[in-house]
Amino acid sequence: MTQQLLVLSLTRAGLLDKVLMTFYDCTTQQKKLAERHTAALAVKRTNSRLLDAVLATQQKLDSQDAVMVAPAHLLTTREKEVLQLVARGFSSKQIAHELSISKHTVETHRKHLLQKLKASNVADLIQKAHSLC
Repeated sequence: MTQQLLVLSLTRAGLLDKVLMTFYDCTTQQKKLAERHTAALAVKRTNSRLLDAVLATQQKLDSQDAVMVAPAHLLTTREKEVLQLVARGFSSKQIAHELSISKHTVETHRKHLLQKLKASNVADLIQKAHSLC
């Protein structure tokens, strides 16, 4: 999963104000091309606050990606199914019906997902699910 960040505007203090972020699957080759492009931009930087903000944000996103990769591999197939349904807004009861399992089992999977993805609540879990799915 790769995200692309397009800065639309900065605040007067030089902080990101409005951004457009897109997510897409990519191959290793595409990711390497993106890294080369970012490196080329970094070399050409000439006291541009906008470019500095873009590069800083990209570095932060890259580090977040690295943190998310390890937990994603720890999820079971069933946890991934539950996570996708949680991200789509399904309740535990709806997930249980969809997967033909008990509501209690769904709640156990949700608890494990919160722990494995280090999410503090369902909203945080959904945000992390979107970056994984």
